[in-house]
Amino acid sequence: MLEDPSGAHVLCNRGYDSDNFRDRIRKQKYTPVIPGRRNRTVQINYDKHLYKERNIIGVFFLDLINL
Repeated sequence: MLEDPSGAHVLCNRGYDSDNFRDRIRKQKYTPVIPGRRNRTVQINYDKHLYKERNIIGVFFLDLINL
């Protein structure tokens, strides 16, 4: 992991939406950026603009695989 994770984020899709997983991320001093599942009774606030960056990262790794 990073030496100083302050300000670092973990970007995941809805499949990783669980309170336990979010707590584990926060214990490591990261900020979870995970949209809540649609069936959550209390919706989760997350940085929607930062979450869109997840797509850029995914496309980058797909391009590396297809080289």
